[in-house]
Amino acid sequence: MELIHVDTFGPERMQDSKSLGGSKYGLVLVDDFTKHVWVKLLLRKSDAIKSIKSFCLQASTRLPDLPISRVRTDGALKFKSADLHAFWLNRGVTHEVTARYSPQSNGVAERNIRTLTEMTRTMLIAASLPTFFWPAAVETAVRIKNRVTASGLKEGKTPHEMLFGKPPAPEDFRPFGCVAWAKKASTERHGKFDPKARPCVYLGPAFRGASCLWDPATEKEIVEHSVIFDDHQDASALVDPGVRTAADNRRTGDRQRDSPSGTSCCEHSTTILKGETSLDPSVMDDAYIQHQHQQSH
Repeated sequence: MELIHVDTFGPERMQDSKSLGGSKYGLVLVDDFTKHVWVKLLLRKSDAIKSIKSFCLQASTRLPDLPISRVRTDGALKFKSADLHAFWLNRGVTHEVTARYSPQSNGVAERNIRTLTEMTRTMLIAASLPTFFWPAAVETAVRIKNRVTASGLKEGKTPHEMLFGKPPAPEDFRPFGCVAWAKKASTERHGKFDPKARPCVYLGPAFRGASCLWDPATEKEIVEHSVIFDDHQDASALVDPGVRTAADNRRTGDRQRDSPSGTSCCEHSTTILKGETSLDPSVMDDAYIQHQHQQSH
């Protein structure tokens, strides 16, 4: 990680709108050699300083043999703070500032922002989800981008493999924004006929087989292990209309007009999947699950 390209981005006209976790901006960091990308979500642009320092400290701990020598940014004032300058000076990092009015000088960061923005937009449109969910979509986009081959890398390796020296662990990616049924704890059920699961919005893999979901009942992010997915049904109906903007409604109308067959765009998304599953909510019934298990064996 000899050279890191850094820049910030923020969805246009979204700074005054609600978003998942309250994020308004993102900080993009790109390793020049491996093409590996990181995104740090920000509540304010001024939080970029704290996030850059945190990234450098984490990188030195996790990758001690790959020290950061140079950091390249544009000339924004947030990157010229005395606090950040002292931090870089103390760690022996050279801060390179690109020429004014010349965004192409920081082209690596700019191109990655454009790619991630397009991936994020595509996932939101495919799932008919409002821009409220852009923070989760951009994190999923980064995860995917680091796990597919990139131009300029030798032997068809992925950025993850170039940086860490080994292929990424297999992950069970599902279409972003599909319906995910999270199993209810026994204490959450009030009778034998109460549903055994609650429908949620799938936001991406979490860790060790867990999934990150958005629970419409509480309007909060949750992490669950016991989840059944419906890959072919988007979860847009679960989202309260209050989180949608006028732009979201226009975009949904465009999507419906552009899909003559009425088929969900989730079915055509380029998400990496480990197998296909199209399930009814009744899958959480114990007898049905047992039947499916027997059929698969």
